[in-house]
Formats: sequence, structure tokens, C-alpha cells
Amino acid sequence: VTVAHARPALANLITHNGSDTLLNIEVLQFADGSVVAPGAAVAAVPNVINLTQAQATTQLTTARLALGTVTTASSTSIPAGRVISTDPVVGTFEFFQFAVNLVVSSGLPPGTPPPSVSIASPAVGANLTGTVNVTASVASPMAGVQFFVDGNSLGAEDTTAPFSVSWNTTTVENGLHILSAQARNAAGATFVSFDTPVNVTNDRTPPTVSITSPGNGGIVTGSKVTVSATAADNVGVVGVQFLLNGTPIGAEATTAPYTVRWNTNQRGGITGSQALSARARDAAGNVTTSAVVNVVVQ
Repeated sequence: VTVAHARPALANLITHNGSDTLLNIEVLQFADGSVVAPGAAVAAVPNVINLTQAQATTQLTTARLALGTVTTASSTSIPAGRVISTDPVVGTFEFFQFAVNLVVSSGLPPGTPPPSVSIASPAVGANLTGTVNVTASVASPMAGVQFFVDGNSLGAEDTTAPFSVSWNTTTVENGLHILSAQARNAAGATFVSFDTPVNVTNDRTPPTVSITSPGNGGIVTGSKVTVSATAADNVGVVGVQFLLNGTPIGAEATTAPYTVRWNTNQRGGITGSQALSARARDAAGNVTTSAVVNVVVQ
């Protein structure tokens, strides 16, 4: 025996699936007190939000429900032509072939700028070196922005406005590269920016450096031995560090002429053959270590 109203308040279905001990049948009980045998022809409204009308119709048919009235409304989050909401709401239980109404997006409200994304910085044609901050501008609220270099993902998607990513340009070769961005809104729709060409001009040329004094095989002694070097770079040398057997002597020399005062009496008064060298660096971080000059400490 099935006990049910002609049109029970199926939306008020509560969690209950037990036995009617009197009739010994399985029943579903509703909040309004009505019951229906579980074999009755009912189905839950499927989740068709953000689907096209055609896709939603297919889902309803599969669930053995029918398409009801279709109306349209503007939306800032659901793309045009996709379902904004259903009536009854998703998850509601209804009898088979019950007509489910749809509200379909007609697009953005009048006067709303179209959802778009663009590279805000660096500018088109910019010359870039080192690590730079790449930023994006969006015309409407977005859930995230993914940046790209030459079509390859640049870090993870940034999900917090203002959208940006740090780019170490030394990871690519010098020359022309293309920056772009893809924005994603809360509904999952994506929008791609125009390409932004930039020019990477990192200094990849290391400096040159050599010990000029003392000479190889020279004999040195005392507390005031001057060690000198020459260094050059296509952009500029920022420092020369002198080394004794690979260990720094004094502070880095940051201006030419590059020299350091060496006290041979330090470190227990070392004697015999010792190795002098110099390490030069430029502003881009390129480093060169000179050839070793062997001297004799007496």
C-alpha cells in the first residue's frame, strides 16, 4: 500500500527510510507527514548550474524530469547561455516528468564592462633584466589569474587581487618573449589577454680578472705585502675578492685599482709556497676567478 498526497511536498523530504511495522513495507516519510513507498516514481533535480540549456535539458531527461519554463536574467558570474538557477532548486525530489523551470544567463547587466584581462606591467616592448613583477588588470571580479611566458605557465595561479607573479628573467634566453594571462571567474569561465612582447636583456658576460702583483714565483715577506689585480667587464665590475689558498684575504675591493694588504705573519706565520687568486663579480651576478699565482712566503 502506498500512502501519498496527490502532490506531496517533496521538497520537504527528511532523512528517513524505515519500515512500517504494521504493514511491513519500506516507506519514505516527508516533513508534512505524507509518506510514499520508495518504489514511487520520484527523482532529485540534478545540478545543472552553469550548463548550457541543451546540456541541462539532457540532464533533466536523464533524471526522468521534464523541461519547464525557460526565462533569462543578466549575471556577472554565469556566462551568457548557461543556467543560473532552477525551480525547484537542485536536490529537490519531484515525481517523474515534473517540469523544472530554468533561468538562463543573458550575459552581463547593461553598462557592465566585459570581463577581460590584460598585462598591466611590464609594458609592451620593455627591456627586462633580473627578477621583475608581472601584474594583470581585470575589468570585472575574477577568482584567479594564471600568467604565461611564451605559452608556458609562470608559477601557480594567483587567486588574490591585485594579481601578480614574480618572474626571474634569467631562466630564459635573452631576446623576445611573450607574456600573457588567463583570468578565471567564479563560474569557471576563462578570459585570455592579448600578447605582451618584452625583450630580455640580461648581462650574461662574466668579468675578466688576473693577479698583477706579486708575480708568479715571487718571494714575499712581512706584514704589508700588497696584492693587486686588474678586472674588467662589459657592463662594470662591482667587486674583487682576493683569496689565499681559496680563503678570502680582507674585505672585497669595490673600486679600482683593486688591491689588498696581506700580512704574511698572520695565521701562525705561514711559510713556503702559497696560492693567490682573485674573484671578480659584476652587477648581474656573473663571477670569474683568476688563474692562481704561486708565491713563496719567507
